[in-house]
Formats: sequence, structure tokens, C-alpha cells
Amino acid sequence: NSADDYSAFLGKKGVAVTILRPTGTAEIEGQSVDVVAEGSFIAKGSQVVVTKVEGFRVVVKKLTE
Repeated sequence: NSADDYSAFLGKKGVAVTILRPTGTAEIEGQSVDVVAEGSFIAKGSQVVVTKVEGFRVVVKKLTE
């Protein structure tokens, strides 16, 4: 897995390490990844899932229980 190949994160779950408004950092599969939130705001510590990968842009949404 190359650090530049973010497509492997598609569908993976992680945790928002920073507030996502809408950009920030999430930990996915043990790696710190710059992400963009679907919508406008996700609180730090929220569970997220990767919904889309467009090159270096990793889009996540908050997991709802």
C-alpha cells in the first residue's frame, strides 16, 4: 500500500482526530489521513466512514448508530 494510494481506504471506518469543519484529520487503519467531511461539521472523536476517494481527497461521513 503506497501512502499515495488512498483508494484502499474506501469503505473503511475511523475516528475524527480533529474537528472536521469540513476539513481535518482522521485516523483510518492506524494512519493519520487528511479528510473532508460530507456536510459541514463532524466533532472530534466521532466515528467516521470513508465514502469517496478522489485522488488525494478522502471524503468521510459520520457513522450513525
